[in-house]
Amino acid sequence: MESPIAEPNQAQDTSPGISLTLNLILAFAGCVSVQNNYFLQPILPTLRDYFGVSESSAGSLQALVQGGFSVGMLLYIPAGDVWPKRSLLLFQFGVLMVAVLAQGLMRANMFPLFQFFCLLVGWGTAVNDLIKPFAMSLSTKDQSGQVLGIILGGFYLGMMIARVLSGIIGQYWAWQGLFLVHTGVQVATIILLWFTLPRRTQVADHSTTRQKLVAYVTNVAKVITQFFSLPALRNACLMTFFGFVQLNSYLVAVSFLLTSPVYGYKTSIVGYLAFASIITTLQSPNTGRLADRIGPYNIVPLGFVVSLLAWTLLITAGQRHIVAIIVGGVLIDLGNQFNHMPQNLRVFRHTQLPGLESAGSRLNATYMIFVFAGGSLGSVVGSNTWSRGGWNLVCYVGFAISSVMALIWLLFDEKGSVRSVSGMHDAIVGLVTGKNFRAISAKSKGLGLKSDQESEVA
Repeated sequence: MESPIAEPNQAQDTSPGISLTLNLILAFAGCVSVQNNYFLQPILPTLRDYFGVSESSAGSLQALVQGGFSVGMLLYIPAGDVWPKRSLLLFQFGVLMVAVLAQGLMRANMFPLFQFFCLLVGWGTAVNDLIKPFAMSLSTKDQSGQVLGIILGGFYLGMMIARVLSGIIGQYWAWQGLFLVHTGVQVATIILLWFTLPRRTQVADHSTTRQKLVAYVTNVAKVITQFFSLPALRNACLMTFFGFVQLNSYLVAVSFLLTSPVYGYKTSIVGYLAFASIITTLQSPNTGRLADRIGPYNIVPLGFVVSLLAWTLLITAGQRHIVAIIVGGVLIDLGNQFNHMPQNLRVFRHTQLPGLESAGSRLNATYMIFVFAGGSLGSVVGSNTWSRGGWNLVCYVGFAISSVMALIWLLFDEKGSVRSVSGMHDAIVGLVTGKNFRAISAKSKGLGLKSDQESEVA
């Protein structure tokens, strides 16, 4: 079994690191690909009318995208630890381009085929989480937080653009145009990546095809088993799971609130609300730099504290003032970033440990499966709490979920180990006094883990 606890491998720091230009190019690629996960939501009523299907059938389209994404995470992303990431990136973008083009060419009697291409789009969109380990494999430890922050900033920007464009096109233009234009953007992205991605990012691999297939199957199995064998990974997955439950619960419920008689807005206005996410997008690199300075786990409390404040605002004023909706939404988005980015960085820093140097893709796959599961559950929670108890119940449940995140942080330390009573006391004192947010030494920027042998000596 791989030891989850060891000192970071300093050999990686001899790398010159990733250039800002390449970092931005990869962030742009992530921005383009992530949009496919968010195009359908605002135009589901339009697609329902075009294909002449029921609301439940139209709703299956988004479920198929999410299902394809999940399958891609489990079966495709671990391949990034076996085969060259550059080739996999280009291949996956090619699949995504073909699937999106096919969606834009569908006629009204082709709904089953449209469903198939939704599944394929979801599978192709899993390329997002090949981009992250690719960028991290090129970065040094000291720049890893900033690099990841820029990549995630591209993702946040893509989410915002997709929601805004889809909301506008859903009201004013033929929906096919959205997919056809996006196909052209993806062609340009493939050309850009072809000429800019480094062709060799690691030591030459002379393994046979059979050996690579065996390694791939092993990696797929490890996507599941490493959740149980790596405590810090397990802790990051669980906290991020709850973070995306509360985020997606808000995103689903707020669309119902804004189009209800309480506000009476059109779908385009709901799309415009995504512009508030620009704050989160701009903040992302700063969050990464802060993680490099004080350590990823010390940022996590900002996430649940900001989220708790957001839900409090939404409970008290969300049904009376649109400004409260905007500010509350920004705070929830920001709170989720303060949790997601540091947790994702903790996951990638496992690759600094002996035996896990080339495990970035499968580690990220495990983590992102929990992101996907949390987002899916959040959509269900948001729609069901809205239908059963309205906006107040949505906010109460969101507040409770954020409280669970705070409880997990209090009970477990950065190694994923259960805190002692004195450790919990110190964590609370550090949070209240601000001690957790002081700069830490370079040696303690990793996972905060020791090897089994060192633990025995200590």
